[in-house]
Amino acid sequence: MHMFTTPAFYMFRNSEFIKYLIDIKNIIIVQNPRALKIESQTALLTQQITVIDDVLKKQLENPTIQNADPDEIDQRRDLAIIGIRSIVEAYTYNVDEIKSAAGAALLESIDKYGSPITQHNYEAQNNALDNLLYDWSTILILKASIAILGLTGWVEELSEGNDSSIKTPFSHNLTTVSNSKINIYGLRNQAKKSYNNLIHRIASHASLNPKTYEGVVREINILTNRYNTLVEKRKTTVSDAIKTKKPFDLSYVF
Repeated sequence: MHMFTTPAFYMFRNSEFIKYLIDIKNIIIVQNPRALKIESQTALLTQQITVIDDVLKKQLENPTIQNADPDEIDQRRDLAIIGIRSIVEAYTYNVDEIKSAAGAALLESIDKYGSPITQHNYEAQNNALDNLLYDWSTILILKASIAILGLTGWVEELSEGNDSSIKTPFSHNLTTVSNSKINIYGLRNQAKKSYNNLIHRIASHASLNPKTYEGVVREINILTNRYNTLVEKRKTTVSDAIKTKKPFDLSYVF
């Protein structure tokens, strides 16, 4: 396994995740899975790729997010939580004690899950936002604070982007479940396991017969390094953009 570069799956957006796995599958097909003795592992990963790709396409048919791609949806969610936190922090300085207290309560509820949430790894960010949205919908003081500060629209935007749908394990019965109700993160976890099983099997064979597998190992590592560089560059770009963003104009709000 040490001969392979580890993909930074936790930073991959949904579209990047599925494209990476499709590229991996294509590399394997060209190299001939039968000759590499990885037919069953390739077949399982291919099946899961098909399911995830179908779910993503069906979710994009939702009229509330029609014509948007997965990257744009992820960015909307990130911008929503960044925007909400900026606003509630600004309200903590409001001379109106009620608005100031509402801002402080919401700021505390956000930072309880770590700040900034957008810098968490992929799964941790989704869990944090799921929990935060649950708090805002069940804790009375937080519900009231959202209303007082007029943040309902922002919260709806965040909720729509995060889409905390039911968790459904991968199985052949997925075709009987509404695509809009399938949790893409659960499917990602299953696909990651299949990917790791495939890589472990290749590594095991390669340790015994290096020359036969050097081509597929090289191609997979080149691909993985390209994707890792892509997402790391985006992370740096987003961080720089946040740092250089113009200061919030408090006089416009108050």
